[in-house]
Amino acid sequence: MRAYFRTSSRALVEAARMDGASTRTILWRVLVPIAWPAVITLIVLTFMWTWNEFLVPLVMVTAESLRTAPLGLAFFQGQYTQGFTLLAAGAVIVATPVALLYLFLQRKFIAGMLEGAVRE
Repeated sequence: MRAYFRTSSRALVEAARMDGASTRTILWRVLVPIAWPAVITLIVLTFMWTWNEFLVPLVMVTAESLRTAPLGLAFFQGQYTQGFTLLAAGAVIVATPVALLYLFLQRKFIAGMLEGAVRE
């Protein structure tokens, strides 16, 4: 996000300031609407990191109902060592939300990754 906003057009900010816009107005009405690809990239990456969290819940969570999906899959693997089909089905269930989110927002995700990385 920092790289995206640092490379944003200074002419837009100056034009909005000349029109009398406050700093908050410039951020929410000028910069954020053109930053949607970067915001969506941040949302997808944060969701993926949160969904795949393993170590912190393994150490901190004691209640079975509060486990993350990958942690639950690891405990499921320990319970059913012979049922590879059950383990494969569980892995598909755990991976499906991240894959669907990425497929649904793929164009915006790629655009956001490229916009912050390109220097002119």
